[in-house]
Amino acid sequence: MQIGDVAMVSDEYKLEAYQFVRKIHSEPLSKREVTNLLYGYKAARASIGFLRSQLQEDADLLLYPPGQPIDKEKVTYTPDPTAQEMAMLARSSEARSYYKSTLEILDESTRILDKLMLCVAGLPPEQRFVALEAMINRKTVDAVAEDMGVSTRTVNTYKSQAIDRVFDLINSVH
Repeated sequence: MQIGDVAMVSDEYKLEAYQFVRKIHSEPLSKREVTNLLYGYKAARASIGFLRSQLQEDADLLLYPPGQPIDKEKVTYTPDPTAQEMAMLARSSEARSYYKSTLEILDESTRILDKLMLCVAGLPPEQRFVALEAMINRKTVDAVAEDMGVSTRTVNTYKSQAIDRVFDLINSVH
């Protein structure tokens, strides 16, 4: 299953997407993290979109848990309306808290990825092209070198310079 395919979503898949997004949150970012974000940019965006699409459904499950099998005691027992209201309020509070905290994480992840792209946009043209094509679009160094009409060594130099520059920019932009 691809990220974004919400037809049949396993909890394991949601957890994987959530963990991917959580890894974005360490500021200041190291060069390795900047490099990983550049290579994982599209997957991170897809994970954020996927988790946003699942957020309301997950919060609703907290608020309205699936029905439990009918128990003899529950059939003969007259429920206390106050206890039911308190339980509903507790579930409502839990659902709101989950929704809010998850949304904050997704918003922060989006902000960091936007900042990353702003930094890439500020690179010199050759470095920007290499960062976009070789890292974000995951083209091979050979293919990028051919597109640019330069050697693979030059592409690797541009890539290294791009990582250094994005690292400096992303950690200095507030």
